Amino acid sequence: INPDKIDQELVTDFFDFAIDVDLPKRIEKITIITSDNDDADILKSVELLKAAWPTCHVVSLSGMGHFTLSDMGTAEFPQLLDTILA
Repeated sequence: INPDKIDQELVTDFFDFAIDVDLPKRIEKITIITSDNDDADILKSVELLKAAWPTCHVVSLSGMGHFTLSDMGTAEFPQLLDTILA
């Protein structure tokens, strides 16, 4: 799939979901990793998840975009490993 030609309806449907507010009761820990310059829809989703799950841990990284090679400029992602092992 060419990401530049994704149907807007598909993208809209992707973000149309209900948040299970009881999820934190069933799992030990929720961690969301985000970047301060990710797409606006992603940042909005992170805010919705934080509101639904106030106990979640948010790791906000600076200037890493959408965690793709082109956004990050490197295949190295030590912050992800650090977060997983924490």
